[in-house]
Amino acid sequence: QVEANLLGVISLPPQDEDLKDLTNTKHEVYVSYEKSSPTGAIFIEQKNSLVWIHKLVVDPNHFRKGIAKSLVSYALNLYPDFIFNVSTGDKNQPALNLYKKFHFELKSRSELAEGLSVVTLERKP
Repeated sequence: QVEANLLGVISLPPQDEDLKDLTNTKHEVYVSYEKSSPTGAIFIEQKNSLVWIHKLVVDPNHFRKGIAKSLVSYALNLYPDFIFNVSTGDKNQPALNLYKKFHFELKSRSELAEGLSVVTLERKP
């Protein structure tokens, strides 16, 4: 719901997913834990020399602890010689700031609906 609020929409499709939906995926999934509880996860897909970050989720109770940064860093270290792409809402400033720290740059912008735009960011090795 946090991203939906940032983008000014009621909800986003990923919010309807439960743990079963999240684990039933063709993507590589890397999960962070605190004690034995999951705190965040990154979902990536590698094809040829490109890696897409499809989802990056952090439990709201664990915001501002560096979990998203750790997960992105982990993925980048898995594929150091690959181009990375990710899409996010153009008003999702926390996500944009995170990816900027890792030297992602604007690749494209798309308007999905009036007032809702998505940017695709790219990071070259």
